[in-house]
Amino acid sequence: MTLEGYDPSDGSGVSAGWQRVTNTSWPPLGIARTLRDFPSEHQVDVVARIVFEDDGEQFLPGRATRWTRSHVCVLIVDPRLQVAYNWLAASDVRRHQPEGEAV
Repeated sequence: MTLEGYDPSDGSGVSAGWQRVTNTSWPPLGIARTLRDFPSEHQVDVVARIVFEDDGEQFLPGRATRWTRSHVCVLIVDPRLQVAYNWLAASDVRRHQPEGEAV
């Protein structure tokens, strides 16, 4: 994941600088602390629904690195995020389906 082509002045509606993510959702603390990243071969490419405080709802590519039944930790590279790893409700994350691949 790269920031290739990112230009905050290009009129895309993307603001420069960090923004608070309003749909962050953590699993219970005791569970979150014990989870470790899955090995890279078991991580999953995803599209995450992120709701920024200023820019609103965005669908961003990411990589699910750990998860529970109800929550997913997604690695997302975006200049608006203060941290790259974001816990989201599982309902805000979908597997990325490359074009041309069967469902």
